[in-house]
Amino acid sequence: MKLSKKILIILFLIVTINAFSQEIISKQLLKSIHRWISDDRYLYICFENNNEYYISFLPGEHQRQENIIYGQFQIKNNQIILKYNTEKDIYSKEIPSEFKKDEVILVLKPEKKKRIYSIKLVTKTGYEFYGENTYPKVGEKREEGGKEIIILKETEGIINYNAHVREGPGLNFEINKIIYDPEGKNDVNNLKVMTVIVKGWKVIITARTTEKEKISDMHDYWYYCKLKDIENTNWTSNEGWIYGGLIDIE
Repeated sequence: MKLSKKILIILFLIVTINAFSQEIISKQLLKSIHRWISDDRYLYICFENNNEYYISFLPGEHQRQENIIYGQFQIKNNQIILKYNTEKDIYSKEIPSEFKKDEVILVLKPEKKKRIYSIKLVTKTGYEFYGENTYPKVGEKREEGGKEIIILKETEGIINYNAHVREGPGLNFEINKIIYDPEGKNDVNNLKVMTVIVKGWKVIITARTTEKEKISDMHDYWYYCKLKDIENTNWTSNEGWIYGGLIDIE
């Protein structure tokens, strides 16, 4: 059955709009971002001038820096194609096997839902890398979880009552599971899981909602926080939203 001329025009406009609204990948963009950090804050990718890349772990006091893989990358059809170089494999036992395939494809996507970083690279299997220095500027306003938020100058706070860290600014968002290595041994058998941040833990506040919310007898903002006490862990995403009534801000 033939499509009408009107339908064909509509389809053409949809395709055209999507094409022009899509972020364009370029070598300049890749190199302008110092590191692309994985969502679990475990790995990072660096793209270099000679079309080479390497994947390694985020630095940490107990991190094994020799865990690293190299390869060549190319940009084709607005995708990044990683080609793993087995000959330059120094020590990659702990690097996920997904990145040791003959070819790994990354696409660029704007981040609008879970995190307040601007852009991310995503593999076909859903592994996500966020642009390290694409964080919004202080004073910039954005939408997060259906609420307006504002980016703040980093401020330290202390948890004053046991608190959950949530994926978004509200009680309707899921509670984050904080998985961490308390002894820094990089041993999967030594990992701990917690869903409650206890009184006395320090946080670094980087954003808040622009409007306060009443919960029980409290009336406060939701704050986007980094958990300072485990900020160097290699095993977890240590960021999320905490209700302001549970934080003493210095």
